[in-house]
Amino acid sequence: MADQTEVGEAAGELKVNCTAADNVNIAFYQNAVPIIRELAIENAIGRDLSDLSVHLTADPPFITPGVWRIQHVANQATHHIRSLDLNLDAAFLAGINASMRAQLRIHVHAAGEKLVEKIVELNLLPPSHWGGVNAAPELLAAFVRPTDPSVDVILREASGKLAAAGRDDAMDGYRKKTKTRAWEIADAVWAALVSHSIAYVLPPKSFERSGQQIRGPSEILSRKVGTCLDLTLLYASCLEQAGLNPVLVLTEGHAFVGVWLVDEDFSSLVIDDPQMLRKRVQLEEMVLVETTVLTGSIQRGSNKPSMPEQSLLPRTQRPCSSSPLTSSAREAPRSGHSIYRGALSRPSRLLAHHPSHMRSARSQNLKRISTSPASPSLKEAQIGSRFGSAIC
Repeated sequence: MADQTEVGEAAGELKVNCTAADNVNIAFYQNAVPIIRELAIENAIGRDLSDLSVHLTADPPFITPGVWRIQHVANQATHHIRSLDLNLDAAFLAGINASMRAQLRIHVHAAGEKLVEKIVELNLLPPSHWGGVNAAPELLAAFVRPTDPSVDVILREASGKLAAAGRDDAMDGYRKKTKTRAWEIADAVWAALVSHSIAYVLPPKSFERSGQQIRGPSEILSRKVGTCLDLTLLYASCLEQAGLNPVLVLTEGHAFVGVWLVDEDFSSLVIDDPQMLRKRVQLEEMVLVETTVLTGSIQRGSNKPSMPEQSLLPRTQRPCSSSPLTSSAREAPRSGHSIYRGALSRPSRLLAHHPSHMRSARSQNLKRISTSPASPSLKEAQIGSRFGSAIC
C-alpha cells in the first residue's frame, strides 16, 4: 500500500481515499494494469458539496494528468471515481535505470478553491525490476521470457539429451497427451540447465513482498549466477518455450516453479489457496520443483520440504492486455501461467527430497537424462510429489 499524506484546511473533514501500487515500472503499461485501484471522495464536511473537480498530477511526470468532475456529493456520503483510465508515459518508464521516488498529487477544488490535497508516495522501478506482491503480483509472469535467445540454446541441448536417452527429441509439449512425455521434456530441460554450472546467490530479504532486480535468461547463463527467483523464471521460460505450462510459486522468502504434466491451467492469474496446488500434486497432474537444486549448492536429501499450508494475502486477479514486449519485461500471458503466493509450513528454505517412482512403471530401463550421475536430477528437486519418471 502506497504511503498517503493529506493536507489542507479541511483535511479532517473532506477526505481523499486513494489506493495505489507501491512500485511501478514499464510492465504496468505493457499489461494495462492500473496503478490506482481506488479513488474516492469522502464528504464529512457537514454539508452537501456540488460542482467539485478532482485533479491528479505526478512528479516526475510519468503519468498524464487527470481531471474528474463531480456534480454532487451529499453530506456523509462517499463518491467513488469509476473511470481511472490514466495514461502512463511508456518512454519515461522505459528509460529508468535506477529506482526513484515519485508522488501522485490529488487536489479537490470547488468554485475555484482548493479544499483538500492528497499526496501518495510510490517507487518507480527500472524495467528489469519486479515490484513484489504488494504491487501487481500477476506481473511476475511478465518476467517469464521464452523468446530470449538463450532459451533456444537450452532447448537445443535438451533435445540432444532426449535423443541420447533414446527418446523423441522434439520439444512438443503436450502433443502426445501423456504425463510421462511432459515429464521427459521437463527433465531434459532441467538436465540442460544443470550442465551450465550456475551458482546460487541469496535473494534480498523479503523479496517476495518488496521485489528484486530480475536477471534474464541470457544474463544468468552468461554470468552463471542466479537467485531462487531468477532460476525459477529461467526454468519457467524454458518450459513455456518447450510447450509446457509453468506455475510460479511464491512463499515467504522463497520462490520455485511448478509444471503441469497435463495440458491445463488454473484459469486465474493469481491463486492463494494451497489446496489447489496440493490436490494437483497428489493427482500427479503437476510437479513442484526446487530450482535452487540445479546449482548443486544444496546438499540433496538433507531436509524434506513441506507443501504450502496457508495463505499470506487476499486473493487478487486482474486481466492482462495484448501489449508489445520489451527485453526486460513482457506481457503477462493469458493462460498457462498462474502465480501461487502463500506461507510455508516452516520458515526454512525448501530443500529437495527423493520421491518414489511413478506408479505406472513404464520404461524402467530408460537412460538417465543428465550430464553425469553426480548431477542433481529433476526427481531429486521435486517438492511434495510422488511422480518420478524412470528416466531419472
